[in-house]
Amino acid sequence: MGAMALAQPVADGGTDGGAPAPSHASHPPTSPPAALNEKARAFFAALLAGEPGPLVQQAELPFFLEDKRITSSEQLKSEWLNQLRSKRTDLLSLKGFEILTPAEMEQRFGKPPPRLSSWPISSGKTYLVVANVSGRAAVALYHQAGDEWRIVAYHD
Repeated sequence: MGAMALAQPVADGGTDGGAPAPSHASHPPTSPPAALNEKARAFFAALLAGEPGPLVQQAELPFFLEDKRITSSEQLKSEWLNQLRSKRTDLLSLKGFEILTPAEMEQRFGKPPPRLSSWPISSGKTYLVVANVSGRAAVALYHQAGDEWRIVAYHD
């Protein structure tokens, strides 16, 4: 995944299992909401199970899948089916994930690569979920819509 690839597996508790976390003395890291943790866990479970229905149900439109902007639920379901068919999801495993604010993400991994420039990273209450899926980084962008967290973008 280029600039945002994970060097080490991300532990489910939000640590990288290796080097100590960088000091955030001037601005301590925010604690992600429990509801977002549950949504992210459900999303990745559905992804690895190859089930497009729950992936579409969690999504907010327009949705950004890789570098595509998708504006309808039907189109999103079709794109997820194509993505899932092309991968052996039965051979993949979720090693863990970490939930970061956009500022924490940039501090940790640097500026997002150009292919993610269309993502609405800076709008509203936003978190990025960086997951370790069988040793590869996958990034999901979540926005808060009222009391609910909706995924608006995904890239692996």
